[in-house]
Amino acid sequence: MRRSCELVVALWCAGCAQSDYVDLTGVYRVDAELSSEPCGIDQPVAQPWPYLKFQESTTLSGFWLLRCSDRATMNCGGDMFLDAFPQPTDAGWIGELSDASNTTPCVLLYSVRSARLDGDHLTVGIEDHSEEVPDADCSPREAELRSTLMPCTKHERFGATRL
Repeated sequence: MRRSCELVVALWCAGCAQSDYVDLTGVYRVDAELSSEPCGIDQPVAQPWPYLKFQESTTLSGFWLLRCSDRATMNCGGDMFLDAFPQPTDAGWIGELSDASNTTPCVLLYSVRSARLDGDHLTVGIEDHSEEVPDADCSPREAELRSTLMPCTKHERFGATRL
């Protein structure tokens, strides 16, 4: 799938002028990870990532999420676009991504995520929506327009404590 960089950059810049924001930077111990695929009743993940790390973006405004297997965060994974939180809110950061595949049939994807910090307690929610569409409707803009009207294909929720 190609990434809709225009949308991500637009969202990142939406928070550029904001000087008072919640600082997510740091390492968090995962207390609970729930998931459902397709969306429905979330269940505990059998082998959750034990740590999360939020890192400030060095190129644009905002943060991105890394999932780590160790407290020292030496073994982490993440996606600069799919795990981006570029827009500040009163209690944290949010992000969304719209995309369309270059395949036949075309698949639209809309992903929305939020990170909320309350003291040292972090709550992260990630929800993906997608559906197949005719080639004539195959664009990131169409995915953005349909957003949560498309079927929910995956939901994740993390509860974590800042170390």
